[in-house]
Amino acid sequence: MTVRVTKETQPRVVLKGANSGSVNSGVLSGSGDGVRVSMTFTATAEPLIVIPYGNVAEAQLEAGSFATSYIPSSGSQQTRSADVASIPVSAFGYNQTAGTVVVEATPIVLNSGNLLNLNTSGSDATSIYANPNTSGHLVVRNTTTQVNLDAGSFASGQASKLGLAIKENDFAVCLDAGTVASDNSGTLPSPIATMAIGSTAPHTGFCNSHIKSLKYYPRRLTNAQLQELTA
Repeated sequence: MTVRVTKETQPRVVLKGANSGSVNSGVLSGSGDGVRVSMTFTATAEPLIVIPYGNVAEAQLEAGSFATSYIPSSGSQQTRSADVASIPVSAFGYNQTAGTVVVEATPIVLNSGNLLNLNTSGSDATSIYANPNTSGHLVVRNTTTQVNLDAGSFASGQASKLGLAIKENDFAVCLDAGTVASDNSGTLPSPIATMAIGSTAPHTGFCNSHIKSLKYYPRRLTNAQLQELTA
């Protein structure tokens, strides 16, 4: 539960009904106008009544193991925008001619979303994807598919490591230290501008996964190194 407190030293939230008890005896740490604080609790039966006391405004109650950012609703229902993580490649010294990426992720629900997408536009991109039956690497240049490599299947709820090596006429992908799938043809996309994590920039093709780590190397590592890094 997330609330905004207004000029209150110790705002409180009281739970009535069957529950595991409130965190910090219901006392929300934080004070001052506009401060947002949160608490968590577990309902063991229904109904559960949540009562804020003191100058507590704009309470937001949601299911989950942690509180997300507050969504101001002004009395009307609102839709939370999808979280978008992206970074310009100029911020970390991206090599436009060769590189290697290793992603460790746990798919929550397998869909057609991208774990990673390097792109300038939708028609020029290189992606790491985790589809229901395949995982791999796709390179598109000027709307034309250059490379489409399948590394094997991800398993829902299971952590996996997928490595991708990129170089002109020298592409490779490896899942969990398995057999390396490679392609010795294909043209690189036009100069990449953005790295989108967990989606396809701009803000489409979201994957339903937990991405634990992302490693980037500004050179084309060997196939043996791909297997070692994904073990």
